Formats: sequence, C-alpha cells, structure tokens
Amino acid sequence: MYAAELHVAGEIAVLDEVAVKYSPTDGSLEACLRVIGGCPDGLPPGGVLFPAECGERVH
Repeated sequence: MYAAELHVAGEIAVLDEVAVKYSPTDGSLEACLRVIGGCPDGLPPGGVLFPAECGERVH
C-alpha cells in the first residue's frame, strides 16, 4: 500500500491507500491500480497520480 497525490485541474487530493493490482508489462508504462483510500468525488478523467513522497519532499 502506498499514499499518493491525485493532481487534476490545479487541485491536489491525497489518497491514503493505493495498491498496484497489475504491474506494467514489458515495454509499457501502464499499470492497474486499486484506490482504497478514495477521494470524495471519485477519480476524475485527466488526473495524474504521484507518490505522496513527492509532496513531502522525501526524495
């Protein structure tokens, strides 16, 4: 489980629990994620997920 930030239309929502359901296959950057700690309005189209560590300046 990971914490993530959802960035969309200049807004940021924190998702407490995101898990990788299916990892990317060779040559692909796409994966299937399961959002357990959902955001209030669901996941809007055009949203981008970043690890929560980015906003916390951990790395």
